[in-house]
Amino acid sequence: MFQARRKPRRGSDLEFPIPASRAVCEKTGRCAPTGLLHRSGGFRARVPHPGQGKLDKGVLRFAPGKRFTAKPGWQKVDYYGELCSVLITPAAGANISFADLRVVPAYPRIGGEIALPDGGKLTQLLIPGNADPVMRWSVSMWQGWLWKLTGIALPIKEVPEVKPTPGAFAAIPDRNLERGWILEVGKDGITLRYSENDDIAPALFDYMRLKLGFAYYAYDCVKLPKLPVTVLPKAYRHAKPRYKGMLASSPQLLYSGGKTGLGRYIRNDVDYYHSNKSAEWIHILDITLPQELYFAKHPEYFYMDPSGAHAVAVNSSFTQQCMTNPEACDIMLEGLKNLVRAQQGLHMVCFEPGDTPNGCLCPRCSAYRKNVGTDTDMQMEFTNRAIRELRKIDPQLKVFRCAYFNRRFPPRKVKVADGIDIFYCVTDHLMPCTLHVDCARNRECLKMLEEWNRAL
Repeated sequence: MFQARRKPRRGSDLEFPIPASRAVCEKTGRCAPTGLLHRSGGFRARVPHPGQGKLDKGVLRFAPGKRFTAKPGWQKVDYYGELCSVLITPAAGANISFADLRVVPAYPRIGGEIALPDGGKLTQLLIPGNADPVMRWSVSMWQGWLWKLTGIALPIKEVPEVKPTPGAFAAIPDRNLERGWILEVGKDGITLRYSENDDIAPALFDYMRLKLGFAYYAYDCVKLPKLPVTVLPKAYRHAKPRYKGMLASSPQLLYSGGKTGLGRYIRNDVDYYHSNKSAEWIHILDITLPQELYFAKHPEYFYMDPSGAHAVAVNSSFTQQCMTNPEACDIMLEGLKNLVRAQQGLHMVCFEPGDTPNGCLCPRCSAYRKNVGTDTDMQMEFTNRAIRELRKIDPQLKVFRCAYFNRRFPPRKVKVADGIDIFYCVTDHLMPCTLHVDCARNRECLKMLEEWNRAL
């Protein structure tokens, strides 16, 4: 099953898959898009999107496709086509829900044999019965790309426990691996030992890049070997990624690797490794403290500008919160708890304030900067508190934060808690020369990266 991406905007509320008891929507007449994750790394195909939807107010449309109006009970989705967006025209107090919404790969035939080195044959892909959406998505990616390369779509078989099996693809967690993966392709099958299940898809693209000359430049510009591939190349690869995650400000930089941007799980290069969600998932503190609910009565929860007035942004994803207001922080923490509960099995969350360099200038925030440290220290105090509380819900949870704008400096006094990973955001103004990494114009950026390494 493919996981739908949750992307609330402008106060609308979209929940997968359990209906929300109450959705907040104060802005009417605005179209709030959300995407379904089914891009396949350079190729687009018309595939079924079965599922059910329900809404009691407003309008919902799968673009380009079926239009839904408010009705009692569930309505069938059954959209058939390429990548689609769900366009929501919200109404105040609307409840919008989806159930069993998924993207189903459509192959001409399931079954057969793929030739392995030294006369071996691959006949199936194994997956545990309790696999979470990330695991299912990633193994499906192996299934699809092996079909693309060879013309053979192998079945995915659920088993109680995945272990090396003759003739099978087996992805096995290895807690002795601090990071990265070990991939073996040989006569007896394909065995992938990984540190996190988010490694499974990058291992696929890393293998294709090194052994088959695969290169991914854009959705309509992909370098492939001569097809069909008659025998999968032999491989033993112990990948130790240089960075845990890296974000860049332009898609051209991202296409060399990672899982950031619109196409989660489809880009890979060992130096970039993985992140957890697309970029628009990052600036989500605005949905944990909706300005539509709180600004009128509690403007002190939000950014104070140089004039002394509290302000919010027209685009709520640019809204800055006051990180020293205890009531605001309590509300944001409760919102993050709800987000983690709604994404069971993902074990990841990333949250940032608005996508601007502004920081609150209220007396309390100003005193913090003078007496304690940078905006990063301020954000990290909240993050340390958040991971302690969120791990009570999901002990495996990891929190990702961005070294970005006024948070690009490492914290001076606040120690980063265990379980928090940092994205060092290589934006154009930090690393202006993309041709030569060691260019003098990039040295400040690289120096800051080393300072973060020491801080962590």
